[in-house]
Amino acid sequence: MLVFSMACYDGDDDSDGKKAAVRFQNASDDIVINYGIKLGGAAYVGSLSVGQYTGYYSTSPGSYSVQLRDGSGNWVTDSMGSFVVEDGHDYTVVLDGNINSYMYYLILDN
Repeated sequence: MLVFSMACYDGDDDSDGKKAAVRFQNASDDIVINYGIKLGGAAYVGSLSVGQYTGYYSTSPGSYSVQLRDGSGNWVTDSMGSFVVEDGHDYTVVLDGNINSYMYYLILDN
């Protein structure tokens, strides 16, 4: 199930008008993101269990790969491609599948 809501930004300076909002959703069958997930400058630090989603975090527009945070606090690239986020839009990065076969999707919320 995908959940949509209005964007609420994390307080980054948006004076240049070049920001996108990104949130993260765990729609997998059995995967827990233990330490955090990141796309560009939009980073959620914490655990994200099955069925949970985060608030929105702002990032500069660009092309980014999904990164996961390891137990030591390092960000490690976990996607084989990249997603493009454009300024003025809100997105949801969705983790789907199971521990043996999973994918990330980027959904344009608005």
